[in-house]
Amino acid sequence: MASEVLEPRDVTFRNYTTDQASDYAAGRLGYTDALIDFILNYHRSTNGETGCVVDVGCGPGTATQKLAPHFDLAYGVDPGESMITTATTLGGKTGTGAPILYKLSTAEDIDKVNDITHSSIDMITAATAAHWFDMPRFWAAAAKVLKPGGTVAIWTVFRQSGSFNNNTELQSIFNDFLDALTPYSTAGTHLTQSGYVALPMPWDDPDTSKFYDQRASARHVLTAEDGFIPNAGRKESSQGSSDKSVDKQVQRIERLVGTFGSVSRRQKENPELVGTEQDHVRILMSKVRKVLEESGEPIELTALAAKMAVALILVKRR
Repeated sequence: MASEVLEPRDVTFRNYTTDQASDYAAGRLGYTDALIDFILNYHRSTNGETGCVVDVGCGPGTATQKLAPHFDLAYGVDPGESMITTATTLGGKTGTGAPILYKLSTAEDIDKVNDITHSSIDMITAATAAHWFDMPRFWAAAAKVLKPGGTVAIWTVFRQSGSFNNNTELQSIFNDFLDALTPYSTAGTHLTQSGYVALPMPWDDPDTSKFYDQRASARHVLTAEDGFIPNAGRKESSQGSSDKSVDKQVQRIERLVGTFGSVSRRQKENPELVGTEQDHVRILMSKVRKVLEESGEPIELTALAAKMAVALILVKRR
């Protein structure tokens, strides 16, 4: 009997060009020290060790580079060749000064990656990526490579109800923009938009439930108010490039919007509209510019999709 060939759940990011991968790395907000510390505190408090971490669905290495200094050895794994190329170029080092090792692989096949041996990994992470995984297969593969007592940390950023600094006009503009992207959304998009409440867990499957400790596992919603969402303005200020002009604000927002998978899918289906007056992103930016010019007040990228939060799932290997 022939083996089943499964269609990749993510055909957008894994097929990015090198330029798209570089733009993605520049456009994404990243993850805060507070979030990384929260994850590491849980890991250590549950007797987790810091020998080796594997960041799955690593993309250009955004989270990998934040995690690596806390471990002796670090891997970033992604199915997109351009993402791995970009991540390798951006580099990053572990706590011992060793370079991060980037490998081409799907999340479901991390147990087959060269150099990653069974029962050798202390922590597996997936930052805004698990909604593209075949979760039952991922949990099975993760169980093979994790040490007993190891941790799986999965998180995504999602928007809660709220407004853009009480700017209801701006809120309405972005709501209309996101509503127009609905036809280009996927099941994975809906998973992340709901904060992973319906993400399949290992105890949902009798084949993997025996490997994980449900009682020691947890789900958290971590808010921007508590420092778990990055402030792009602070990041750019620390890099000496802070600029609150309308032009710069529009550029930052457009760069971030360009990393949305639904935007990429819409552009792929309507290439003749990209860069024209009918371009969905260009229309959005025109409306945003008008609001910014009339209000005279800057907005933070963290307010882009209303009130933001991190949904974090922490799971322990038995």
